[in-house]
Amino acid sequence: MNQGEATLDWDYIREWCTRHGTLGLLKEARLRASEVWEPGGVVSGIR
Repeated sequence: MNQGEATLDWDYIREWCTRHGTLGLLKEARLRASEVWEPGGVVSGIR
């Protein structure tokens, strides 16, 4: 099952993380997960 970026509401996730002070953790998790999601190991559009 491919659960790529198209299946997640990133705007909502970023807003939630901003409110709860975990945006840095989200960025780190996305960078680490990019090794699995993307062949080149980089998730595009990380903010």
